[in-house]
Amino acid sequence: MPFGLGDTDYSIKYNFRKEKQGSDLPAITASFNIEPPTGNAKLKLGSGLTDYYLNSIFQKTLSSKNTLRVNAGATFAGNTLTGVVGIQTRGTIFTGGVSFMRQFTRNLDFGVEFYGGHTIDANLGRDAVQEQLGGNYEISKGLTIDFGAIAGQAVGSPHFGMQIGFSKTSDRSRVRI
Repeated sequence: MPFGLGDTDYSIKYNFRKEKQGSDLPAITASFNIEPPTGNAKLKLGSGLTDYYLNSIFQKTLSSKNTLRVNAGATFAGNTLTGVVGIQTRGTIFTGGVSFMRQFTRNLDFGVEFYGGHTIDANLGRDAVQEQLGGNYEISKGLTIDFGAIAGQAVGSPHFGMQIGFSKTSDRSRVRI
């Protein structure tokens, strides 16, 4: 069983437009991720390859309690999985998703997300279609417990999965997923 540090991800995110009250236009943000091969590929702790991913995020607040997000992106080289579960085939993977989040109480957010990915090169094995139900509950100021259930179809999707974790912010603002 491999043990140690894997490849390192670096991400740059820039907000091009913030939402403005009364405007029909969404907030627009983009991120660019680079994953250089910092893990030991011989120990299956890295791919030995550099991955590049560009993503765009559009967010529109529909009401004080409802938020809609749309993502679109592309992995231009590589994949988002490395090491034991990674693949060595190179190619472009297009991704997209839409999520709807509702604030039910001051402390509880719950939402649904649909996500997909597609590549023309079947050797990449990354076509994906999946759905997630999840949310977060604020335990104390700036600390949430996050949870979700995933169901997927296609070769690049998990058949079923559960997620649980914690998020902490230092500025004491509410964490939104």
